Amino acid sequence: MLDNFFIMIAMGIGAAGGAGPSDKAPPVSSGGVVVAEPPKAGDDGAVVTQPPAVTGAVVQPPASGDDVGGDGGGDDGGDDGGGFFAGTDETAKPAPQATTPAPQVATPDPAPSAQVAGGYVAEPQVPTGKFTTAVEIKPIMGATKGNWVAVREYDGNDLIYFTHLLSWRCGLVGVKYSINGAPMKDWPLPPCQIDTNAPNAIQADAKIYEVHQLQSIGAVTVEIIYDDLTRDTASFERKQILMP
Repeated sequence: MLDNFFIMIAMGIGAAGGAGPSDKAPPVSSGGVVVAEPPKAGDDGAVVTQPPAVTGAVVQPPASGDDVGGDGGGDDGGDDGGGFFAGTDETAKPAPQATTPAPQVATPDPAPSAQVAGGYVAEPQVPTGKFTTAVEIKPIMGATKGNWVAVREYDGNDLIYFTHLLSWRCGLVGVKYSINGAPMKDWPLPPCQIDTNAPNAIQADAKIYEVHQLQSIGAVTVEIIYDDLTRDTASFERKQILMP
């Protein structure tokens, strides 16, 4: 009996000595909780901490055009209106700005080079020194109004002359006359010889008078139209314009 007792003790000591310090001890379970293995010390004595193993799916960054901002899906960023970052919408476009058309400024038509009145055309009033404009001859016409026309009894006829008006015609565009209250008629004006040193000189073939029955002219009315389209009128009795 005693021998068997000592043999059992010896076997127990041998079994206890078989477990060396290098053997890895199993985790101890206490109340169903597994106690994790303490971290190992490295060669330099620092504690080496192992990173946890990745067990879940790797999260990929959203691809261009993917919607990760809400549950609704699509381009509108979900129910909360968010885009990639909460509270923003990368697909939102600015609202169109209302534009006010620029006010239209009425531009006056350019002034015509000449005015037209009654078929006559106004000419530029630039003095030439040759008495070819209204501005130059008006003083003369006003001072010599009694000489605009003349009546002469000649060879058994009344002759009415327009010589004075023709002598200043370069500043006129028209001459009208009426005898004894008849309707006005136009007196022809020869062209102005603007390229000569005497533009108002009367050509030999110009009509300067008109023949009427002897002593038939009792009264004459004359209207002259200047080349600035202003007008002047004069009326005469026979004896006022009758030549001796």
